[in-house]
Amino acid sequence: MCTLIKAFTWTILQKGMGNTQKAQDLLLRNYGGISRIAEAEKGNTKFSGYYAGGFYINNVQVPGSVLASADLYLMWRPRTMSEVTPDSLSFLDIIKPVPEVLVLGCGMKPEPVPKDVADFLAQRNIKVEVLDSRNATGYFNVLNEEGRVVVGALLAADPNANMPETMPAFKEPTWERGFALGNKSPF
Repeated sequence: MCTLIKAFTWTILQKGMGNTQKAQDLLLRNYGGISRIAEAEKGNTKFSGYYAGGFYINNVQVPGSVLASADLYLMWRPRTMSEVTPDSLSFLDIIKPVPEVLVLGCGMKPEPVPKDVADFLAQRNIKVEVLDSRNATGYFNVLNEEGRVVVGALLAADPNANMPETMPAFKEPTWERGFALGNKSPF
């Protein structure tokens, strides 16, 4: 934290905003306020929205399907219900405590749970709620807020949406770097 304060203090001083002590006081006052705001959200996974290709979790855009528990969210490989298998849900064996409920978001519309998946969940005494992914986000949030041990496995609404592994390769910006850094124009 001390290095962070020094870095911000230097930045503030470079912009001509006063002396060192005033800059540090300003930073600590503002940083403290930010941390108190974030403290209320600490440890809670909350779906804050969705879009065709993924979800917004804690105001972070997460492309594709996701697995979510009370304090953790991960990208998940399946894109359609036919790809949801006991192997794709094997993380349920390592989560402690064992979830009471699996909220299964099926994409655009609810679909039947494959028999092998239903058997896998029944062996572990995990109830499953099958919903479209839009409604599954809200249901997961309600159960999580109640303090229930819940896991969400939600498929993106559009299984054909571009994902990070299929997006075009990164290309360098077309501008001349010196010009972008404030040097004279190359033209």
